[in-house]
Amino acid sequence: MAQKAEQKLGRRVFAFAAPMFAQASAERILRAREILCEEIDELTLAMGELNELVIQGSEPGDERDAVARIELAARAYADAFVSVADFIASGERDELHVIDRMATFTAVSLPVDAVLRSGVSAMRSLSRQRGGARRTEAQAAATQTLPVLADTLGSKRVLSLVVKPLGERVR
Repeated sequence: MAQKAEQKLGRRVFAFAAPMFAQASAERILRAREILCEEIDELTLAMGELNELVIQGSEPGDERDAVARIELAARAYADAFVSVADFIASGERDELHVIDRMATFTAVSLPVDAVLRSGVSAMRSLSRQRGGARRTEAQAAATQTLPVLADTLGSKRVLSLVVKPLGERVR
């Protein structure tokens, strides 16, 4: 329930699909990072640039160039991964079997307090489902008028990256 509530708070910023290892030894992953370091660095830098824009409170239109750079970097990474996947996966027979999969990478801009908001929303939903008493308008008004300091983080955003491996092999 909290995840569904959190999804409603988010704004999708970008998404792409790229190959990744679903299973591999640590040595294989390190080997892949070494071989693909240029592509990984470019993708990381592009995502970092976009993250800074989101943190600064940019508008979606201001993010267009950064998103285009991410898409180019993701394409370069995917092409490089596919071209070296067999080489990276080759090795000893008694080593952990290497499994590569396509995955979706989705960045979502969320309020910094999204976890708290979604948790409260989920608790309210659960309370209603279990027959919990509804608050009266007077109770709701009393809660909203408690003396509190202004929320200085109210408009701040954070970029969340969601990675979902897909079921099919890359090759």
